[in-house]
Amino acid sequence: LFCSSLLVGLVLGVVPLLQLRDGGLGSVLRDGGRGLGAGRSRLRKGLVVVQVSAAVVLLMGAGLLTRSLGEVLDVDPGYRPEGLLTARVAMPTPFVSPEWAEHVTFFRDLTEAIENLPGVTMAAAGYWDPADPGWNNGFSFESRPEPEPGRNPSAIFRPVTPGYFETIAAPILRGRGFTPADDSDALGVVIVNEAFVRRYFVDGEALGERLTYGDLWGARPPDYEIIGVVQDVRFTGVVNTPPPAVYFPHAQQPVREMALLARTNGDPNALLPQVRALVASMRPDLPLDFASSLEHKLDRVSSGRRFLALTLGMFALTALVLAGLGLYGVLSFMVARRTHEIGVRLAVGAHHGRVVSEVVREGLSLVALGLAIGLPVAYATSGVLESLLFGVLLTDTVTAASVLMVLALVGGLACIVPALRATRVDPLVALRAE
Repeated sequence: LFCSSLLVGLVLGVVPLLQLRDGGLGSVLRDGGRGLGAGRSRLRKGLVVVQVSAAVVLLMGAGLLTRSLGEVLDVDPGYRPEGLLTARVAMPTPFVSPEWAEHVTFFRDLTEAIENLPGVTMAAAGYWDPADPGWNNGFSFESRPEPEPGRNPSAIFRPVTPGYFETIAAPILRGRGFTPADDSDALGVVIVNEAFVRRYFVDGEALGERLTYGDLWGARPPDYEIIGVVQDVRFTGVVNTPPPAVYFPHAQQPVREMALLARTNGDPNALLPQVRALVASMRPDLPLDFASSLEHKLDRVSSGRRFLALTLGMFALTALVLAGLGLYGVLSFMVARRTHEIGVRLAVGAHHGRVVSEVVREGLSLVALGLAIGLPVAYATSGVLESLLFGVLLTDTVTAASVLMVLALVGGLACIVPALRATRVDPLVALRAE
């Protein structure tokens, strides 16, 4: 569409120039347009209609993407990413390892040491950070019949250390959070999210229920009591509905790979060298991967949508300018062709306002036709954007109304100068030229 609009604009500009070159400006004014033919006039007007239609399509696409981007940026991810540093650390052991107790001790000591760094207010670790999914697993409820094979309920499983929810600022809505006492010697406990409660508990009462999940490490018995409900966190993407999630104490599901999380009262990235040095002092063999501020990580997630909106917006702006210039050129040329006619009418007493209104009406009729064609085409082709939209309908009336208003305004402005030029025609000069 952009290339088409550019081509139309070039053609529309070249046609009048060629006509002026062939006949000269004076001959155009003397002929009053009679020698140019109605066919060429219709062609120029048709090109303007095409330009306006293309501008409608591009502006609709850019408007929908821009509104969608705004909706994405306004989504509450369920936690507070500002001031959060995240980095991933993996122990050099198999996923299921008899050294699970070492995992627990290392991440406990590391998060405590990070919390003592200057500028850090809280620290914790989780599998993984709030902007990443965990792993999906099946389980069963102790109080319910065993489901048929392959029909087990499932949820995202996320082992976390005590203080995880406080660090990411995800509120516990009911029950309690994890404490250091929730270790391998204690009763099995879990915290579930709101989506888990909505899916598996019609009455909304999940506290005290027990679920069964196999223990890969031998860290504890395989049954767990639900002790809390936490706000939904959009760890599968801000545009996705949060899935059911189950959070375990890391001491009871001791995975070897965790994301460190540190909340700071300054720039999180400024803390990174200290965290690297701290990890190196405790375990020189462990690299620190995927280090970033969580806010920057979320920005990268939406960067693709932002780029598309900006790119299509630039194309739409170009098409809008071309449509305005094309309309201006057609009306200016029309006034030049009708100089004699306008001069005669003014000489016999025609009102200037009527002359202006006729020129404006001619221009706005082209704009209206372009809108009438472009809007249905925009709706018909907007389906290609459906997968990129969030919180906005393809038939969004706000976007459509905004596009119509912008094009009407540009069309009106493009009509003003030619219309005013028509009122400045000197009847004597026009008649003498004739």
